[in-house]
Amino acid sequence: MWDYSGSRVPGVASLIGEDKVVAIFSGWDVMLKNFLIVFATLAALAGRADAQEVQGIAAVVNDDIISVRDLQERMQLVVSSSNIPNQPEVLRRVAPQVLRVMIDEIIKYQEAKTAGIDITQADVDDAMADIERQNNVPPGQIDVFLQRSGIPKNALAEKLKRELAWGRYVTRRLRSQVRVSEEEIDEALQRIESSKGETELNLAEIVLPLDTGGQVAEARALASRLIEQFRGGADFSALAENFSQSPSAVVGGDLGWMSAQQLDNEVFDALKSMDKGAIAGPIESPMGLSIYLLKDKRISQGLTGPEVTVELTQLVVPVAPNAGHVALSEATAKARQLVANVSGCSAFRRAAAQSGSPLSGDLGEVKMSGLPQDVQGVVGRLAENQPSAPIATANGPTVFMVCRRSGGADAAALRAQVRTMLVREKLELVVRRTVRNSRRTAFVEIRI
Repeated sequence: MWDYSGSRVPGVASLIGEDKVVAIFSGWDVMLKNFLIVFATLAALAGRADAQEVQGIAAVVNDDIISVRDLQERMQLVVSSSNIPNQPEVLRRVAPQVLRVMIDEIIKYQEAKTAGIDITQADVDDAMADIERQNNVPPGQIDVFLQRSGIPKNALAEKLKRELAWGRYVTRRLRSQVRVSEEEIDEALQRIESSKGETELNLAEIVLPLDTGGQVAEARALASRLIEQFRGGADFSALAENFSQSPSAVVGGDLGWMSAQQLDNEVFDALKSMDKGAIAGPIESPMGLSIYLLKDKRISQGLTGPEVTVELTQLVVPVAPNAGHVALSEATAKARQLVANVSGCSAFRRAAAQSGSPLSGDLGEVKMSGLPQDVQGVVGRLAENQPSAPIATANGPTVFMVCRRSGGADAAALRAQVRTMLVREKLELVVRRTVRNSRRTAFVEIRI
């Protein structure tokens, strides 16, 4: 939340919400060098550079440039949003990663433009208006607030424009590549339930890329500086937004609640033993160099709520114990035919009476946990008063209908939440691959 008094300014991405921005910052394999020279030019942060210095070129990215002024203004934005000291030595240390992030932003923005994604001034104005509304800034006062907070509006607007373009590109072009099956949701729900009673950790992260071996020392040095800045009072979420190149950067590094199944065992055990508010890292992983903030701990409740029970009825089409494939196919076809136009339990019971099996009919109120695993998967997905597809059982092809469901969390809502989680996980991989390929073909030249 922005404080209109100007006492603290968090990072940019969280101000407009995850639904507005999908920003995934991955590593960049061009080594940044000679950054001592940068701050001979970046003295303009304090308004001391002359006009010629301000107009210099910091980097070339394909057909676009990052000017020294662009870098100056982004550094001002980082200083104001992250609460890091506005001191030349501190700025010199973090400048390489700031430029790295800017270069990646431009590469992704170019990708979006090539795909026909266009962000208008009206789009940027709407995003600014969202910042006002969501953070209690009086309408039309965003310029005043930014000036009082030392945030250059041009830098903020340019960052918003690039992030909005990339977000639309991900939504329109990459999201369609992601598929999540009902079986995957079932498996995820089972994992959640199996973690009941175990410790869960509420974590935030900063991930620095390690695309090339030569970046390890550079990334470790930056990680140490960021940890030092956090312990000195810098805001972790703003540091994540400005420096992390993980998908979580768009929400201030927030990972939410994590179980032991979602992290490396050694990392999880180390974090579990720490106190709330502690920081761990840097820890090297396939994703890069990670810094973790332990925000909270809790004991998992699994799929919260009382045990789910269902009022269940079934329709069984009998087959001989050793029936062949043809007989099973005919029985399955008959089951489908009997329920083809059935809606509601009364009609289903009438159809069940025509099945020819004494096992057809009401099963009464049963606990979901007491059903066979394959039946749980089918019944768990069923809306009330709708027949399932026939499934093979020892008694013959069987169709189920849930007449009433009670207890537990809302099944449909749970499945929707898990689907969203799985989509994000898969989308992250697609986006990382897309960014990596775009970066490899990009022409990048550092001029400072």
